[in-house]
Amino acid sequence: MEGFLSTYGYAAVILGAYFEGETVVLLAGIAAHLGYLELPWVIASAVAGASAGDQTYFHLGRIKGMALLERHPSWNARARRVLELIGKNENLVILASRFLYGIRMITPLMLAMSGVRPVKFLILDLVGSVAWASIFVATGYLSGQALEIVVGDIKRIEMILLAALVVLGAIAVVVHFWLKRRRQQG
Repeated sequence: MEGFLSTYGYAAVILGAYFEGETVVLLAGIAAHLGYLELPWVIASAVAGASAGDQTYFHLGRIKGMALLERHPSWNARARRVLELIGKNENLVILASRFLYGIRMITPLMLAMSGVRPVKFLILDLVGSVAWASIFVATGYLSGQALEIVVGDIKRIEMILLAALVVLGAIAVVVHFWLKRRRQQG
């Protein structure tokens, strides 16, 4: 397990933050507490994945925003909500977009369609991604520490615990994408 995590752990954090987010990043924080990953690299990987995902959606919005909205009419209510938020405070929406659950994916798309400059989005999104990654990685790290206090010698059961966390994380990702697909179809 240690070899797997040290070889693929950071790539998994990048991909997890790109596609899903919190579950993978929290698990990576726990893995950092257990000594399998280095905390600063976990945060950097989470920032890279999160920001890359946001940039992808932002540039998709610039290129094919209207076509995407026409193809996915179920996004319209969320798109209107994001536009309302952008109208109130564009900078705050960019900074907080990683924390806007339920509209996180569509937010960069709508920011692009509303005319936000790419450099402005890049800079503010990076700041927001650093805050998001730091909070969730630290939460995972501290959760690992709390488990160690409650369980005692966590090294005895860490493989079982880590395997259980990975399984729970995988289940969470599958359920997330299944629910997302159902919402888009319905």
